[in-house]
Amino acid sequence: MADHLVLKGGTWHVRLDVPIDVRIHPDFFMKKVLTKSLATGNRQAAKTASLSILAEWKSKIQAARAGQISPMWRMEAEDLRHQVYEAIARAPSDDITGPHEVRDVGIVKIILKHGLSEPNIKQLKEIVKGEARQTTSINETLIKEFQQYQSDYNVIEKTAHTQASFVRRYANFLTAQSLQIDHDSFETFLAQLQLSRQSKQTAIFACRAFWKFLIVKDKRLKDKANPFADHRIASMRKEQTKASYSAFTKEEVEELYAAALISGDDVLAQTIMIGAYTGCRIEEICQIHTSRITDTSFTVVDAKTAAGNRTLAIPTKLKPIFEKLASETRDGFLIKSSGNNKYGKRSDPISKRFGRLKKKMDFDTNKVFHSIRKTAATILEREGVAPLTIMSMLGHARGTVTFDVYAKGPTVEQMRTALDCIKFDF
Repeated sequence: MADHLVLKGGTWHVRLDVPIDVRIHPDFFMKKVLTKSLATGNRQAAKTASLSILAEWKSKIQAARAGQISPMWRMEAEDLRHQVYEAIARAPSDDITGPHEVRDVGIVKIILKHGLSEPNIKQLKEIVKGEARQTTSINETLIKEFQQYQSDYNVIEKTAHTQASFVRRYANFLTAQSLQIDHDSFETFLAQLQLSRQSKQTAIFACRAFWKFLIVKDKRLKDKANPFADHRIASMRKEQTKASYSAFTKEEVEELYAAALISGDDVLAQTIMIGAYTGCRIEEICQIHTSRITDTSFTVVDAKTAAGNRTLAIPTKLKPIFEKLASETRDGFLIKSSGNNKYGKRSDPISKRFGRLKKKMDFDTNKVFHSIRKTAATILEREGVAPLTIMSMLGHARGTVTFDVYAKGPTVEQMRTALDCIKFDF
């Protein structure tokens, strides 16, 4: 097992023994072995995928041995400082033996637990004695560990990355302002963020998740007040109105389609056309693959929500364009795209081109590609299509157990009849 690969149930895993001398380090949670699924049954692919994971693990081991340890000890030092002050308050005025014992024993425990080096020991004593206050206990090592922890516990990669980014911004703010982790500093951090209410709420959720992660590393934090709890973001009517997307009119969609063709961007025009006649999200359109297309329908997978994963009829107007694109594709996707970012998104370059086009045409900022989806929904509603059919076609949850769990939804023929109500001059 020189390459550290192990086959379990048809899937390859990477495995690395944790050296005895670093198992006590908090980065390893007293683990004897590190393992991770490589999510493939192909040995060569598994070997390639394992290299970066092994490199990261070995780097952590080297860092632990070199004293570049997780900063959790600083929080414990701050905790110990409070314990010493409480012991002093309880002790008789002429007896400081008790408080000194609390301090000395506590310092030794922290040193042994974290394997602190001489410079760290000096800082530890200064914090406990009140000669130096810790400002921030969040460093890059801890943030990366948090991101990996979230990914390991089924948080999607993009969300884990976003959460880590917000924690990093908070850590940088603490360092710049010489503040410590507490409710007030986080309140100040939120106030200075030039972000929407929704983004600030995301920052709160991210830091709450980070606090839960810290508790996993140090159970004693359960008894401390969560600095990220009980924060409220003011609801501003103007901001909410601005954040709401508006539907394009039928004529505006036709103008956008024509402008894309005139500019020579056939791919963007095709994307607009499919979106207009189906109400699909832009990424759903860019993920349409010949392997998921039949003569009458196509299937949306990996959608934004579970309800978004659906089979949708091919509207009569789109039948020729589907056949044309399917015959021309080289990679199986109907829409050509150079995009394939680290989250597997193909729509990014097309979305940016659409943004430049509609800006050039002087459309408001509250009109985006998603607005075409609203246009389609509006047309369907005005044509008298049943609300539950519209919800099924747009990939929205229908709101009750009866319809979401038991009912199978409209047939392909019913959907095609409904979608054929959508008419544009293209």
